[in-house]
Amino acid sequence: MVELACAQNGWALEFAAVFFRKDRELVLRCVRQKASSFQWASKDLKDDLEVALVACRAYGQCLKWCSPRLQVCVTVWSRRERGLCVSRHHLFR
Repeated sequence: MVELACAQNGWALEFAAVFFRKDRELVLRCVRQKASSFQWASKDLKDDLEVALVACRAYGQCLKWCSPRLQVCVTVWSRRERGLCVSRHHLFR
């Protein structure tokens, strides 16, 4: 039921149990549907580069909900051309 609600409306993640907020695939579906639903993702997923980039590419304000480590990475990425140009060295220091 939660998965169906989230697929139709990313905002449904706000009302989902913690278990669902940790489900990477479900959160990605929600974020692709409504980028700002990223704010309700689990702490671990806010530190997941792929999830964060999907959210930030769609809605730049999502950067404020990224983990501190990814805030730096995504900022570096966004200052470059619109491709993932950040080296692994910068990402995993």
